[in-house]
Amino acid sequence: WFPNLSYPTRGGGNAFGSEMGLSGAIELGDEPIFDVLLEAGAEPPRYWRQAVFDRYDGSGWQRNGDEARAVTAGGQVGAAYPATRELTQTFTTYHTRTTQLYAAPQPERFDLPLKAELAGGGQDLLTVDSLAPLSPGARYSAVSRITQVDQASLRASGDQDPDWVRERYLQLPDSVTERTRALSGDLTTGATNRYDRALAIEAYLRSTYPYNEQIATPPDDQDRVDWFLFDERQGYCDYYSSSFVVLARLAGIPARIAAGYSLGSRVDEAGTWRHRASDAHTWPEVYFPMYGWVEFEPTAADPLLARPTGPEALDPLAEGPAPGGLADDMLPDEDRGGEPIPTVLPTDGGPADAGSSQVGDRTRLPLIPLLVGLSALLLAAGIGWLALERPLRGLSPAEGAFARLARVAGWLGLGPRPADTPDEYGQRVAAALPEGAEDIRAIVDGYTLERFGRRTSTASSERLDQAWARLRQRISRAAGRLGWERIRRR
Repeated sequence: WFPNLSYPTRGGGNAFGSEMGLSGAIELGDEPIFDVLLEAGAEPPRYWRQAVFDRYDGSGWQRNGDEARAVTAGGQVGAAYPATRELTQTFTTYHTRTTQLYAAPQPERFDLPLKAELAGGGQDLLTVDSLAPLSPGARYSAVSRITQVDQASLRASGDQDPDWVRERYLQLPDSVTERTRALSGDLTTGATNRYDRALAIEAYLRSTYPYNEQIATPPDDQDRVDWFLFDERQGYCDYYSSSFVVLARLAGIPARIAAGYSLGSRVDEAGTWRHRASDAHTWPEVYFPMYGWVEFEPTAADPLLARPTGPEALDPLAEGPAPGGLADDMLPDEDRGGEPIPTVLPTDGGPADAGSSQVGDRTRLPLIPLLVGLSALLLAAGIGWLALERPLRGLSPAEGAFARLARVAGWLGLGPRPADTPDEYGQRVAAALPEGAEDIRAIVDGYTLERFGRRTSTASSERLDQAWARLRQRISRAAGRLGWERIRRR
């Protein structure tokens, strides 16, 4: 959200200026800003962008375009990149005499004449405005290219950036402190590519700083990112995104602030989404050679972005390791080779089989062995908890919580796969246990920080213990439901 912006009721004029200050407490309004209708069957994007900001001065951000260019209706704006999908959007505005245009990143063309603010010799689109003011109820369409690049490609993209990217998106003021510089180095040491360095920064911010819109006013004489990271230690999206971009630039990663709105709320079956003032959001974008600008989400109150693994990605419903097992490359060294957890639903007298316990498995088991397996659930669980805890002694809270999650989720056939990253694994478990998504995110974020950032997570032991306790109960209930569903199918 943008404390320097004002949305009066049915207000007029521009909502986004050329500057974005970092301030104190905010109060979010609820007035509608725009509706957007997606083409039939289209997957909605996470963001609707209006502008980007490139220059940080220690107290906020500015947008500094090189040129303003008039573009005819249907004319292309910005640069085109591979690994994208096309999305058509139709917007209806609620504001009076607004000129600002929104689109999912990255916008490609609009169906009305506009003014585009550009940089990088015309390759870098910063913001777009209609040439004529729009009245309430006015409609326009936009076509965007939504990035579909996979994680393997991002890791392999290298760091050979165009000159205009290096010159504009690595800028930092003298106000950036030594402790901020040291933190960036600590977080990214050991990460061998740009994508993993960005993941480490994202995970640290998500797992360390609580979301809070009612924060103090920062002192005038202190760098705002330093104040958020080390003194206030809580905040809202402007601070998460600003901190991500500063830490990324310190690590040699070209990054910028994007401003607009998050997904909003669906209002009909036709695919219309409504966006209110309370949906205003900022997020960082990172530049990857060949693929252009890619979004990240460091704000703790917002869900992580899902990204495909790569060409070798497995079907989400494919078998994983046997229940209770962890892929070796996702376990801390101290826990490799630990004792497996007994499966909740053993097959007909044979050894545990990953496929037999997978969620949604329709293998018809003999009724009597199934009932015996269910009757032994409490005993198996008791033995399982002992086997679970013994090999985890000496691990950090984040490592232990992640290992417990992966082992016990294996009871539902949701153990990690060799190709999974921690984030992908967390998203898969959360899809099966949506009521536990927030706790899963807290555990995965803490572990990702230690895995990719080579830094002990500062997420509190109490917070992780509470997250794990809630998840353990939910997984146990899910295991019970799975068993009874199988009986009813007999």
